[in-house]
Amino acid sequence: MPHDLACRCGAVRGFVERDARANHMVCYCADCQDYAHILARPDILDERGGTEVVQTMPKFVTVTQGADRLACLRMTEKGPLRWCASCCNTPIGNTALTHRIAFVGLVAACLTGRPVEETFGPVAMWGCTAGAKGAPKPPETSMRKIMARIVPRTIVARLDGSYRKTPFFDVETGRAVAEPRLVGPEERVRLAEVAGN
Repeated sequence: MPHDLACRCGAVRGFVERDARANHMVCYCADCQDYAHILARPDILDERGGTEVVQTMPKFVTVTQGADRLACLRMTEKGPLRWCASCCNTPIGNTALTHRIAFVGLVAACLTGRPVEETFGPVAMWGCTAGAKGAPKPPETSMRKIMARIVPRTIVARLDGSYRKTPFFDVETGRAVAEPRLVGPEERVRLAEVAGN
């Protein structure tokens, strides 16, 4: 049974197909924390500063309403595209810079209707835990283990052509459906002050 996807105000809606091989994880990196603050959505962070994410394939994501409300930011020049709903600043997910790398990390805040773990299982991975607030730090899942679940699937998607099914890119032109805005260094400094980092 698909899991509902919606922004806070309901202008953007869709669904995510169940993916038994999805990574249900929490990320504590500074970029995820700053992203929550730039959207004025610190409520999506847990008490340690973590963002709950479901890493899956774009082919499983369908936007049925409000696709024109999708906006995107980049926290760094080499960082991923971070998608949100422009109407209410609900974070949607993170993708690679190109549709040819079939990956999306959906932020749990946009997954509605029932608990995320009912569809994707319990949180099983924890990333960038050095950025977690307080002590002791959560257990760190090695990047090798995380990538071992992602990379083979992106390769298969290239081979079978399923990378072309994505709501985040125009696959004919290869361009993102919204022009990415790069967050400048001055803004990052301000965000760090807001977050108390």
